[in-house]
Amino acid sequence: MEQIDVAVIGGGVVGLASALAIASRGRSVCILEREARPGLGTSTHNSQVIHAGIYYPKDSLKARHCVDGARMLYEFCAQHTIPHRRIGKLIVAHDEHEVQALEALMARAIDNGVKGMEIVEQAFIREREPHLKVRVALFSPNTGMLNAEALVQTLARLCKEKDAFLLPGIDLSFDKIQYKNFSVVVLNLDAPSVLLGFQLGGIVGTQFLKNYRVGIDLERSVLRLKKT
Repeated sequence: MEQIDVAVIGGGVVGLASALAIASRGRSVCILEREARPGLGTSTHNSQVIHAGIYYPKDSLKARHCVDGARMLYEFCAQHTIPHRRIGKLIVAHDEHEVQALEALMARAIDNGVKGMEIVEQAFIREREPHLKVRVALFSPNTGMLNAEALVQTLARLCKEKDAFLLPGIDLSFDKIQYKNFSVVVLNLDAPSVLLGFQLGGIVGTQFLKNYRVGIDLERSVLRLKKT
């Protein structure tokens, strides 16, 4: 049985990016994916939009992470030649009431740190969308699109280069039991059960797991905990 430091459950964009970040810090990582290959779920079944961070409430984590994440995602795509386009977006207004809503939306975006937002007139709108007939629009220059499949494949390749390995076809079923103040999740893998401890709220129960190491049996494709 090979010993690993971290098991990441789910080989979508978030799981792969997390595994890459952990492996880049010198930790051994295994990614457990339910499907036959990474990214077959939500990561590739979406609009493929890079959002600028316009709509989230000021000072929220969503606002901060969306703005910072968009910048980092553009940089990542450029660095690794992932197809993407910073095409911008028009949010339109047909009457005075909607114009006021656009102005409030622009103020929120600016509060969130979104750059380049502006109210644009009909000449600007016609140049970009000739068939669009509206009063004014809010232009978001940093909204874009990317090739989600290429993003997933790039992350998977980088994980492999960092020796983070993937176990596909691992369908985890969960049963919860209580252990002191922890909710303990039992992973049923048609093998001796594995206990992973979670504090209420979903944070890993480090006090429960500190004496254990995660082990991967490569031949049987099972996950185990071994007491150190």
